[in-house]
Amino acid sequence: MTDSTDGNKSIMLSVLLTLLLISAVVSLETKQQNRSLSLEETEAEINKLVEQHQQQLSRREARQIGAIYARYSSKDQNSILDQVREGLDAALDNSIYIPRENVFFDMATSGRRSRRKGLQLLEKCIAEKRTQAVLVFTTNRLYRKARKALEFIEKLVDELNIRCIFVRNYIDSERNEQWKRYLQFLCLFDEFASEMNVENIRASHVGKLLNRMVHGTLTYGYQGDAILDSMNHNGKPNRKININPDEAKVVRQIFEWFTVESLSINSIVQRLNSDHEIPPPRKNKNRKWTRQTVIRILSNERYVGLWAYGRTKAVLISSKDYIRQKKRDKPLKEVHFEELRIIPDDMFCAAQKKLSENSNGRGRGPVDGNRITRPKVLNGYFRCPEHDRALMVSGSNGQYMSCPDCQNETRSERSLYSQLNRKVALELLCKRFTALIQADPELIDQIVKACQVEADSLQRPDPDQISKLENRQKMLLRSIRHLMRQEPETDEEERELDTVLGEKRGELLDVKHQLSFLTKAEATNIQIPTPEAVTSLLDGLTETMLEVSESGLPDDIDYLRELLNRLTGGKIELFQMGDKSPRKGWLQGRFQCPLKSVLVQQLTGVPSIAPTEHQDVVVDFHIPDRDEEMLKRAWELKQQGKMNLEMVSILGCSRGNVTRLIKKASEIHGVPFEDGRKRRAKLEKKQLKTPQYQQIADEAVKLWNEDPCYLKIAEELDCSDVTVEKAIRFWYESRDLPVPTKSAIRAQKQTEARTLLDQRVPLQEIARSLHVNPATIRNWMKKQYEAEGKPMPDLRSQRHQTSDDSESDS
Repeated sequence: MTDSTDGNKSIMLSVLLTLLLISAVVSLETKQQNRSLSLEETEAEINKLVEQHQQQLSRREARQIGAIYARYSSKDQNSILDQVREGLDAALDNSIYIPRENVFFDMATSGRRSRRKGLQLLEKCIAEKRTQAVLVFTTNRLYRKARKALEFIEKLVDELNIRCIFVRNYIDSERNEQWKRYLQFLCLFDEFASEMNVENIRASHVGKLLNRMVHGTLTYGYQGDAILDSMNHNGKPNRKININPDEAKVVRQIFEWFTVESLSINSIVQRLNSDHEIPPPRKNKNRKWTRQTVIRILSNERYVGLWAYGRTKAVLISSKDYIRQKKRDKPLKEVHFEELRIIPDDMFCAAQKKLSENSNGRGRGPVDGNRITRPKVLNGYFRCPEHDRALMVSGSNGQYMSCPDCQNETRSERSLYSQLNRKVALELLCKRFTALIQADPELIDQIVKACQVEADSLQRPDPDQISKLENRQKMLLRSIRHLMRQEPETDEEERELDTVLGEKRGELLDVKHQLSFLTKAEATNIQIPTPEAVTSLLDGLTETMLEVSESGLPDDIDYLRELLNRLTGGKIELFQMGDKSPRKGWLQGRFQCPLKSVLVQQLTGVPSIAPTEHQDVVVDFHIPDRDEEMLKRAWELKQQGKMNLEMVSILGCSRGNVTRLIKKASEIHGVPFEDGRKRRAKLEKKQLKTPQYQQIADEAVKLWNEDPCYLKIAEELDCSDVTVEKAIRFWYESRDLPVPTKSAIRAQKQTEARTLLDQRVPLQEIARSLHVNPATIRNWMKKQYEAEGKPMPDLRSQRHQTSDDSESDS
């Protein structure tokens, strides 16, 4: 027993060593190609190889028709021709004819994916039964996963009876009965080798990160400088990561625009794209700056010297055949390079704070695309003072906002009972700011004086004030670093720590702003705005607010959100007003508005260092009662003879509300209310769309005058004869003309028939011309002759007599 076990172990060990040797030889042969061929070059070379194969073996001489599949994964490899050449040699040895259209390959494509163009074409070829054998270089060329490779091969051999040959693995499904066991072992070995190779690559990347070498795509702002005495596996020199001076200047400018000048992200994108001297982003195909590019730069920790490797890992979703980047609990490796720092900590923290505030206005868009009724501009601003938390989106289709904690309480105990309509809140808030600007006639003079004071104070900075700000900045930085080293044990402690950190970072940002402008005060040339410039700014703000309140959101939502953030301080406290019952209560917003300081900063371009003057603002977010106006409009439409459905589209409400308005208006005017169906019966227009008989009336009358036959006209107009009759009646009645009745039409036809009969026209011709049955004409004539007291002529003898006369004339 022991001897047999030792024998099996030695056999397995020898097989493993053989496989490793084969893998090394294949890898060595693959790396001998230094230049990757293009798709056109590869196609041309394959054409030559297949042509040589077909010269040696014709289709008639071959035992089977086969197909070849080849693949390589890395863009630096180029082994397609080698794999195809080996496959053609194996096909020649086994008398298998390979048509050119049966050679499939995938270049620089991972074996983990199932949706590969070459593999899909191979599957199509198999489904169309254009091949009896499949030749592949090795098992790992099909799939990297053992399960998928085994499923594919067993389907070919067991279900479709197709021969499988793996050239370098020496597997042939027709020649060796034990090929399945060997195949299973090889597939497992391929998967194991692939995972082992991934770990080796990761270790290499971590080593390069520790040595500050390029190990992936470089972030904007950095460059790789060649290290001549250090080569990588491709024979190219490794590169050292250094700061790119031109791109670093752009990165600093983006952070200053965002944190110091408080520009919106859209405004930053527009400035970057308008300046053609700014280096464009590398990874963008159009070489244009986008919103996502700017956000990635503002949130990238590499600009403060913190470089991490392996934040995410690639996970293959087998059911959907795509790779998803899944975030790890912590990166595989983190290193801090102070020499690679571009942005100071305080500016980076300020940018993160602003990004988190701006994120409240983002998120998934509405399914129906209607952003007007659900604006996100004010998300995160409204707060419940009782629970000290922001309101969340709620209500029908997300049109309202409410406090989640209040919603969990009973109605009588809720501090905020009413819900806030998002569209109404934005409209009323913008109207309130417009009223604030227009209400103060002395506002222009006050702003000009404030700008003069700011210019004087900035151009003559106080050294003591600069010293105090520098000391305060150092103290805040030490405090922030100390707080960041804390490790909270509970969720409550973590929330408190985040709150304190946010306050410290906000204060540090204010100090940084003041210090930055004071140290540059001598070089700063602040223009004192004229009253005309102030008037133009106020008119522009007023126009923006009115446009939002009347027409909805503007194109630059970031600018509006930043403006509202300054005017409200980013916080609007809400209080319940009225009764806590439906339609009888509303919410009142209260906040402090630094209107003059905001306007001064807009005009001077620098934040005010003078004490900020705040103005208490109260806004009632109450929808006025529109019933009175709607009642008046509904009654006018009713008097005009409008249908209820027409009134629905005009008033912008439901059919039920239209009925309610008409009923209430009828009571006010002392008129009995009519049911919708009874009222519709009295209206001239009873349908929204023009009926068919009215659409064809003109054409029907035109055809009627040419030939008064309902059936013929109906066939011409593709409708029924009843519709034709109705159309003709409508045409005459709409013009106050007498409608031709059936009796009148019958009498006219009888007169025409008698006239034609007196002219000795045959009965059959008369019937055809009048579109009437001959028996009907005979009955008409019989009644006419009886009324005249004359005998009825024999129409048959008349017919013969007519034919005799025609013969005598001839």
